[in-house]
Amino acid sequence: MAAAAFVALPVIAQAQTPSSGFYIGAEGGVNWLLNTTVTSNAVNSTGGLTSVGVSPQTGYAVGGVIGYDFVGPRVELEGVYRANQTNVFIPGAAIGTNIGQLGILANLLYDFMPGSVITPYVGAGAGVGFVDIQ
Repeated sequence: MAAAAFVALPVIAQAQTPSSGFYIGAEGGVNWLLNTTVTSNAVNSTGGLTSVGVSPQTGYAVGGVIGYDFVGPRVELEGVYRANQTNVFIPGAAIGTNIGQLGILANLLYDFMPGSVITPYVGAGAGVGFVDIQ
């Protein structure tokens, strides 16, 4: 019954009259890094090779957006923070580290059919990212 109600929501939702103005939003979710296991060789203090393994764990992502809608085109500023714990394995030791990533983006989007129940859009953006490993 809940699944049927969820599927019917777009059908029963009322289209809103498009109007320009500011908007804000929040985002969040699960964050995982692809290529989750990396193994490499490192030179140890005696000049020999030591195998080093890096294995990131699942983390989280939180962020927000503030923008202005011109009814069709939109501009927005977006910020997102992602965090993952990573385990580094070297012979005889395992070290836990934390990786934090902060991304700040400026986006330009265009909404097709604004005000309809489903609004397709295209967008482009540019930004900067900061990575902190502890």
